[in-house]
Amino acid sequence: MSISIRLRSKAGQENIKGLDGNCTLKSFQETIAQKTGIAPSNQKILAGYPPKPLDTINNQDSPISSFITNGDSLTVEELASTTPPPVVSAPPSSNSNSSSNLAAGTSSSSSDGYVIRRLTENDNSCLFSAVAYVLENKNRGRASHLRSVIVQSVKSDPFTFNEGFLGKENSDYCKWITDPKHWGGAIELSILSQHYKIEIGAFDIATKILYCYGEDQNYTDRVYVIYDGIHYDALSICLVKDGPEDYDITQFSSKDKSTLEKMKSFIDRENKEGNFTDTANFQLICLECNKILKGEKEAALHAGQTKHGKFTELKNKQ
Repeated sequence: MSISIRLRSKAGQENIKGLDGNCTLKSFQETIAQKTGIAPSNQKILAGYPPKPLDTINNQDSPISSFITNGDSLTVEELASTTPPPVVSAPPSSNSNSSSNLAAGTSSSSSDGYVIRRLTENDNSCLFSAVAYVLENKNRGRASHLRSVIVQSVKSDPFTFNEGFLGKENSDYCKWITDPKHWGGAIELSILSQHYKIEIGAFDIATKILYCYGEDQNYTDRVYVIYDGIHYDALSICLVKDGPEDYDITQFSSKDKSTLEKMKSFIDRENKEGNFTDTANFQLICLECNKILKGEKEAALHAGQTKHGKFTELKNKQ
């Protein structure tokens, strides 16, 4: 039995075809190590929906067909190593902002360092997890807190956050965005930019366009996230090539052209490698009723009609 998967890791995204479904999990982890540079002992493999970690300790000799099926998307995260991180001449220090509780690393011109895509879970809170990484001390677990921040901001200013802005009545929107099944997008990035008094630059891989929220507010700093059509991840500058998150810088001067050019070059490579989804034509399956949908518009219409909120991309069977 042949299995094809999409693999996401710190090395980027890659389509892997022709895996033998009978190969052992141990052998599969060796393949992942070759593709990602993450040693088997440090791999955390997330599969399914919602994504859950595979038990890689007790199932080394089990066939991979026991855990994954053709067309699955897997995320591989790197667990903390017992080996001390490499020493660099100027490790990042935290800078705090008492008004917004920012602790995302130093603002830097980043003449040195490497752009790195820090992955978030494949769930409906990926935007909030990505923003939490760059604004809340690299803590993806603060995603739910950011939903609360949005609700507080919207409730406190119904004049600004009116139906025309939100697309819903103020109170209805607050209930809607509190539900973890609902995705975030441009509205939420705009609100978070205003709350934290910082520019949030969101790169769209498919178009290579940078949407910069708050750029008309004269904020002094900027953070970056990346969008592949259906999913958000965080962007940072790591002082060590392929280094651990401890060496990430996530907050930069809004006038930092050096970092901006590095980010643009990275997005250009992601675009050329096809690491995005055609949201007009890709197929989704509703995990609540198994209805197959084509494109983002059909998914949005289905969600509005049924209140279903759990979708995953449907891969063509090989």
